[in-house]
Amino acid sequence: MALMFPRLARNFIKNGYFPTDEVTLARILSAVEPCASGSMRILDPCAGEGVALAETAHHLDPSATLVESCGVEYDEERAWHAKTLLDRCIRGDLFSTQITLRSVGLMWFNPPYGDLVSDKALTADRRFEGRNRLEKLFYERCVRLLQPDGVI
Repeated sequence: MALMFPRLARNFIKNGYFPTDEVTLARILSAVEPCASGSMRILDPCAGEGVALAETAHHLDPSATLVESCGVEYDEERAWHAKTLLDRCIRGDLFSTQITLRSVGLMWFNPPYGDLVSDKALTADRRFEGRNRLEKLFYERCVRLLQPDGVI
């Protein structure tokens, strides 16, 4: 009897890194149309190894002339791998980057989830009141980067 699903076990080994599996990636890409003309910048603010964004760029523009793929990744090893697949990849914290507002046409958005750690101990009756969620902070930071009619 297995103690956890294989995907969860693999992600546990990778320290909470949750790469998008091939089936999910294929289903998402089937809902996105390739570029007809003009250029587009696509961004993954939590790029991981860059595979999902690289596949998205290839789906949108097989000739690799219209789409610029950009990623941000905190983990050093994953960032170096992403740099081999993407046009640009910053190794660092998303909240320390300067990215031009409304400069992204498509954003691959799979941020870390969870509560932010507080300096103050919360009592049982106040533990869910006004807590900060990490995914909410990522969304607030990233949504301003999208162009009008951009896809997230």
